[in-house]
Amino acid sequence: MANKADTYVVHGAVIQCNMGLRQSKLVLRRTHGVFLRKIAQINEKDCIGKENIIDFCGCISADNPLTMEKAMEISEKVEREKGENFDDNVEEIFCNGSIGSVKTMSCAGKCIPQIISSTWDEVKDGVLTEGKRPVRGTAILKCKYGGVITIELTGQPEG
Repeated sequence: MANKADTYVVHGAVIQCNMGLRQSKLVLRRTHGVFLRKIAQINEKDCIGKENIIDFCGCISADNPLTMEKAMEISEKVEREKGENFDDNVEEIFCNGSIGSVKTMSCAGKCIPQIISSTWDEVKDGVLTEGKRPVRGTAILKCKYGGVITIELTGQPEG
C-alpha cells in the first residue's frame, strides 16, 4: 500500500469525521476532466459540505444545535413518559466526554457537514490540474461543529 502522503485522492474516497457516526464518501457531482486510473481526481476546492461530502449519518458534537435538539427531544419524551423533568441537566446527562475542546454527546443529531476550511490542507505543490492543486491522502478538513474530517482510503484501486 502506498504512503497516503504520496497518493492523490479520487472520487469515492472513504472519509471519517471524529464527530460522525460512520465513515462516508468524498464525491464529485461533476467531472473535472482530470482522471487517475479512470477515476475523477479530487482537487483542493472539492470540500463543500453536502456537495462533495456525504454526511456521516449523525453528529455527536454538543456544538451542533441539531444534536442538542435531539437531546431535548429525548428529555421531553422522558418527562412525558416518566413525569420527570431534567431539561436543565440535558447536557450533563448526555455529555459523555470530549474530543479536543469539543464536548461529545451520547446521543446524535443530524449530520449536515458545515465545512469551515476553504480548501483541503494537504495538497501537491507545484502541480496544477485545471488551475487547482490535487489533494494528498493525508489532507484534513474542519467542520464548524468541531469535527475533523480525515481521508481513510484515497479511493484509488490497489495495484
